[in-house]
Amino acid sequence: MSSDVLRTVQVGIGTRGVPHLKAQLAQPQRFRVVGLVDVVDQYFSPAHALTGLPPSAGFRSLSDALAAVDCDAVSIVAPAMLHAKFIDEALGAGKHVLVEKPFTMALQDAERAVATARAKGLKLVVLQNDRLMEQHRWMRQAVADGRYGSIGTVAMLHYKARGKPYNLTPHMHLWQQGSHQLDTILAIVQKPPRRVQAVSKNPGFSTWPTASYFFAIIEFDGPVVASYAGASDARSNAYHLRVECAQAALVYTAASAGSPDGGLTVVPFQPGVPQPSFQRIDLPKPDMPKIDALIYERFWRAVVHDEANESAGHLNMDTVRVMDAIQRSTESGQPVTIA
Repeated sequence: MSSDVLRTVQVGIGTRGVPHLKAQLAQPQRFRVVGLVDVVDQYFSPAHALTGLPPSAGFRSLSDALAAVDCDAVSIVAPAMLHAKFIDEALGAGKHVLVEKPFTMALQDAERAVATARAKGLKLVVLQNDRLMEQHRWMRQAVADGRYGSIGTVAMLHYKARGKPYNLTPHMHLWQQGSHQLDTILAIVQKPPRRVQAVSKNPGFSTWPTASYFFAIIEFDGPVVASYAGASDARSNAYHLRVECAQAALVYTAASAGSPDGGLTVVPFQPGVPQPSFQRIDLPKPDMPKIDALIYERFWRAVVHDEANESAGHLNMDTVRVMDAIQRSTESGQPVTIA
């Protein structure tokens, strides 16, 4: 590149795309948006107003954008089932890629993308923002340094009263929301996942076209076991994450993972005590715009300075492998071993 400023084309400029545009516009020393891609006409006018780009910088396909403007990177905020297509197209054109979660909807697509990026010397980063919340980062570091002894189990409950289905995909909660929570569990455990057993269903009252609830048990090296209960068609929001270590339980509870009402506590092992004492851990409240800006800054540092990125595509493969195993387990009714 002739400049340290990355010229980007963004695919997807609707509701979720706007925070991505704002994260780039807030860092003009690092990013310059040069193209906008979408198939929904009504998204273009506000995106042009936000970015200051002329109508000529709006396109209905990534191929048209790549043919018309010079760029260094592509930001993909499209519906999940289209991620693999746009990743392949961007990497094939020699562009660095930042893609929203989930990385892809199929394991083989993610494997192909990682291999292509490696062969071409391109950066491929997956936007996983939940793992970067201060509460999750604190828990991860406490496990990493053995502050409370060895980790034994993780239990997560994530219920979301979304009110409407996601874009149509199989097992839509798993891929379009569960990818956040499963990635967070993997980031905290920091051991290879080995075996999964899962159920992905709709309760009788749900009208969603594909599964909106799922329940999974994940076995890791260690031995460590994690359980996950997740739903996007829940009756009310709830988030509970409990990490059991040898000397204490680390507990984070909130209305949702990113809500400001949450509280993180450490409960030391106190056998037989009906009301055990606990320590509150004071941390900044989740700030998703700040996290989005950090993700883009880290992407820029990966491209410009070749800095390691914890959400690089090859490091996100365990998350995709676990989601793939959960889908296969729920479809077969059998446990699935992860190679």
